[in-house]
Amino acid sequence: MAQACDGSRTPDRRDPDGGAPRRAGRRSRARPHLAALGLAALVAAVLGGCGADVPAGSVADTGPGTARGGSAVTAETARSDAALTLLAQSSYVGPGQAFTARLAIGSSVPAGASVDITVYERLTSRSAFVQTLGGTVSGSTIAASQPIALSSLPSDPAGGVDLTVPVLAGSGVSPPSTGAFTADLHCAVGECGGVYPLRLQLDTSVGGTRPQLLTDLVYEEPPANTSRLRVALVTPLSLPADPASATGAVAPAAAAALGTLGTLAAAFATHPDVATTVVPSPSTLASLGDETGPRARQLLSQLQALAADGTRQTLAGPYAAVDPAELVGAGLDGELADQVQRGTQALAAANVHAAGGTWVDPAQLDQTTVGQLAGLGFDHVVLPATSLAGTLFRLTPSAPVTVPGGRTTAVTAALEDPILDQQLADSSVAGANAVLAANQVLADLALVYYEEPNLAAARAVVALSPTLWSPDPAFVDTLLAGLGSNPVLQPVTLGTLFDTVPAVPGGALRRSGPDPSTLPVRAVRSTRDEIAAFATAVSDPSVPRGLSDLLLAAESDLLRPARQAAGVAGAAAALHTELGRVSINPDSIRLTSSAANVPVTIVKTASYTVTAVMATTSDKLLLPQGGTRTVVLDRPTNAVYVDMQARAGGVFRVTVTLTSPRGGLVIASRQLTVRSMSTSAVAIALSLGAVAVLLVWWGRTVWRRSGGRGAHSRSRRARRAAGEPGDDQGPAGDDGTTAAAEVRH
Repeated sequence: MAQACDGSRTPDRRDPDGGAPRRAGRRSRARPHLAALGLAALVAAVLGGCGADVPAGSVADTGPGTARGGSAVTAETARSDAALTLLAQSSYVGPGQAFTARLAIGSSVPAGASVDITVYERLTSRSAFVQTLGGTVSGSTIAASQPIALSSLPSDPAGGVDLTVPVLAGSGVSPPSTGAFTADLHCAVGECGGVYPLRLQLDTSVGGTRPQLLTDLVYEEPPANTSRLRVALVTPLSLPADPASATGAVAPAAAAALGTLGTLAAAFATHPDVATTVVPSPSTLASLGDETGPRARQLLSQLQALAADGTRQTLAGPYAAVDPAELVGAGLDGELADQVQRGTQALAAANVHAAGGTWVDPAQLDQTTVGQLAGLGFDHVVLPATSLAGTLFRLTPSAPVTVPGGRTTAVTAALEDPILDQQLADSSVAGANAVLAANQVLADLALVYYEEPNLAAARAVVALSPTLWSPDPAFVDTLLAGLGSNPVLQPVTLGTLFDTVPAVPGGALRRSGPDPSTLPVRAVRSTRDEIAAFATAVSDPSVPRGLSDLLLAAESDLLRPARQAAGVAGAAAALHTELGRVSINPDSIRLTSSAANVPVTIVKTASYTVTAVMATTSDKLLLPQGGTRTVVLDRPTNAVYVDMQARAGGVFRVTVTLTSPRGGLVIASRQLTVRSMSTSAVAIALSLGAVAVLLVWWGRTVWRRSGGRGAHSRSRRARRAAGEPGDDQGPAGDDGTTAAAEVRH
């Protein structure tokens, strides 16, 4: 029952998510926004317009109590004053038991200070409880003490002082112990169960603000056959996302991050008997496995041991903390499938046995995304209550819901409780009182039980901690110890929750799409295609797998958009570094004949074998055996012989390109110079023909000249014999005779 604006008690019809503000798409950016808004936003949302008389955090009254229905009184929340710190308290009390608290008193508190105790009426709704988290108590005082001198409180061997408050539950019943003050709950026997705000306030007699803290007295007297509220605490175990740099390098995890995650794992390890669910990050396990430092190796062993504990459930998830709705909305369905597949592989490689089939996500999911997850084998999901359209629950959502996962597929969804989620997130805030915060969570869970107590039907809630959770170990210790001993609470794994709590049918998911993707979608697609093509060219599958891991890590929703883009660029840079391990020597090729088998030298500095398709092209050279062939590069220096035939002499260009067998990726390319020193057959024939013509012409010329001289000599001798003058006679004289003739005769 909830208190309406007019003070009447009506069913609590607040939003099923408890009113927690939450963006519908960003895992990493929703949490900080919630922490920044604080619990005041929860109060405003849960109240749904029922304004409180006094704003959360204000001091409306410093007296011992308030009048019924009058003004409110505020007190310290989990961020306790240093003057008064809660070190331990009873997580609940039963019949005949006393409420105990161990307090640390600040050194600034004067020796004569005293403490006042005020107990308020039982809370009737979670809306009222959220007000107490914000520091405001609305309701009447049912018990108030006189000032109790701090000097009268016994010292505790563990430090601080002990405060004991006997509890009177039911008329005529006396508590076994006595103290300076008895808290009378003013209830009938058997009807006292519930959560009672309890305020401790110091009186220093020096004026000013009186230090105080507000906690809860939880009284429980359930019947033996009650169905306890099942509580599934789900905890991701992850290091901060660290994408590849511009050169493709990934820095090792910071020592502080290793220490934070190690502390969280150690806190859970101290309670092996308390059922919880852990979701180790596959990318974190993979990075720890690659590191050689002792701290990283120790943390890996811690996570492996935590996952091996039989009481806990270990869930498999995506390789990196991604928002599936963002990937599906951007058309990157294949990336979501790769995230799931690689996550399973990384967990197995780290010797972590994890159960599949359950997707845990703090972001709002739509029906399309749930359908994609169902297709990947997830028949159970854990999602925010804000993902549901409409209201299926009158009070706190305390059962799984059947939601459509496609046209013919149904998925069972457990709903995260946003108020519990917020309290877990706030436990990491610096300066928080860890013990007080943990007891407030336990009180909230008890209040959920008492919304519908003693039911035979099983009820359950899910509390999901932030992806990067860094609570004080005292918070985890107090919370788990309280869960393990509380008579109305039963810690369970998600698997047990789904198996033992019947699902409510008829759930429908909101149709609103996810926020616009912050991922560089085109760059993701092109890099993925290149990595897939590169995988067909190399013999060592770990190389393309490592490149793919860089791309998957860059898709993490824990990164801001600029770092996501830088991570995708880093993955592409790492791929190009691998491609640079194969090159073609820029040798100059010399052809001394018209056709030759010419070697092309390919150098490989990578340790793995590369298989590629080599294409040789030229405008001036003939390639009798074709210009394409498959080559296997298994040595540092590889000579691939290519038949070339020159059409003519001269200098030519030949382009040699190595591509992946699947295509789509150029591994190496080079333009080579070919110098042809040979003459073609046509040129030789023409030259020989020219020589022959020249020889014939010379021959005819010589023959003609030699033949003419012989005939002339014979004619001259004949004329001489006949007494005729020859051609060699001298010129004629005046008398008509020649000089020769004259000489001869």
